[in-house]
Amino acid sequence: DEVLDEWYRLYLNVKNNSLELNTFALPRTFFEEIMRSSDWEAIQLSVSDEGTKICGVIFCFKGHDNYIPMIIGIDYTYNRTFNVYRQGLYQVVLRAKQLNKSKISLGFSASVEKQKLGATSIPVHAYMHTVDSYNMELISNKMALAK
Repeated sequence: DEVLDEWYRLYLNVKNNSLELNTFALPRTFFEEIMRSSDWEAIQLSVSDEGTKICGVIFCFKGHDNYIPMIIGIDYTYNRTFNVYRQGLYQVVLRAKQLNKSKISLGFSASVEKQKLGATSIPVHAYMHTVDSYNMELISNKMALAK
């Protein structure tokens, strides 16, 4: 429970600082459930500094032929010194190779970091249909007035 609490805190650090992809916070119970599944695993990154300090975690889904890091948590106080994010991506690649997975799906953000590991960007488009467009029209009108 203590480790999962720390992992959840690290996840919230990233979620609350995410500027590229805005999402809602996943409940802690979600992490409890995925860690009970044999299809999921967590890669923990630690620093040996006055004991062992957890500085990052990546929750990964193990598909048939692919490995998918889905959720990441980082202690940003260690990120600058130890490049926690980059090290996490590297560990994901090593783990996928260890499991003999033929494909790694790295997600939507931080494409420059991922390209350093040999990732190929694939353009993605999202569409949405709204029933009530009042808020979008209001934002559009405010933007027009601001110009």
